[in-house]
Amino acid sequence: MRPSDLLAAEPAVTGKVELVYEGEQEGAQAVARALVGRAVAAIFKRYFPDPAEKGGAGGGGRQAYAEVLGWFAKGNHVELDPAMPFDAYARALDRVDGLREVVRKHSSPATPAEAASAMEFVLEALHQHSMLGKDLVAEGGGARYGDIMGSVLGQLGRLGDDDDEDDDFEDYRRRYGS
Repeated sequence: MRPSDLLAAEPAVTGKVELVYEGEQEGAQAVARALVGRAVAAIFKRYFPDPAEKGGAGGGGRQAYAEVLGWFAKGNHVELDPAMPFDAYARALDRVDGLREVVRKHSSPATPAEAASAMEFVLEALHQHSMLGKDLVAEGGGARYGDIMGSVLGQLGRLGDDDDEDDDFEDYRRRYGS
């Protein structure tokens, strides 16, 4: 199973879980994504160094991901889609400098598919720790990982592109009075 497959659980979460207050304010889909994201962040720390820690001479914490983050900081990005054939999926992940090494150092994948899933797991966890940007690119759960600042600036540039975005902005203004 690929980490991006978790987005397929959104309909089940939104349909089965009573999302009382937050669901009404943020939308059931946003709450479901947040729940999946929190689960990824929590489970990740069991197998890999916590990216929130500063790390030290041992190369733990944030330092463990320096090469990966550096690759994205150069303006590179990786686009993943759950419908990608495995070869294309693995090639896309292999483009990220240092990603395979992080997985090899901190886990023991038994198959190439497990290694590729672990590599995507690292990217998703770095996103959940606000170290990588992530833009959803397809209804089916496709995602584009990139530098966090590039992702934020790209979203700002898209504000107002559709009516839903305008409604979200108006909701934000009503809620926070800006």
